[in-house]
Amino acid sequence: MKNLIGIILLGVLCYYGVKYYRYMNQADLYVSGRLIPIVDEWKQSMKDNNIPIARFDMIKKIQIVPDHIIDYKAGYCDPRMRLIYISQSTMQAGHIAIKGAVWHELGHYVFRLEHQSGLNLMNPDILTDEVYLNNWDTLKTDYLKQCIYHEERGIY
Repeated sequence: MKNLIGIILLGVLCYYGVKYYRYMNQADLYVSGRLIPIVDEWKQSMKDNNIPIARFDMIKKIQIVPDHIIDYKAGYCDPRMRLIYISQSTMQAGHIAIKGAVWHELGHYVFRLEHQSGLNLMNPDILTDEVYLNNWDTLKTDYLKQCIYHEERGIY
């Protein structure tokens, strides 16, 4: 009887192990509709600046979620589960603030960028739409420099 229970348990574990493995290795990327143009712009900016984004292909989801799912943060990145979440409240902050949040989380995921204080896309606080609008070129240039630095040094 113990052998039968052991075999059944092993079978169940194998089934769910294979199911999880397939889920984690499927190639499909889901991006919430409103985020697609922002993600595409980010990818194009990386391409225009010759910055490889190999880790981007590992992302499974870039999704808009209710605030409570990510503890009322602007966004959340989980490389282990291969996902990026953007909060509903961020989606109400204005287009450029949404763009800042998406670029911020992609910086975490793809380049392992850390938070930085001050006028920076990697600032842990959400900047206002006005700050993003008035400083986008500077923010973007600094961000791209950080991405290049991490890419050149293989900081992952």
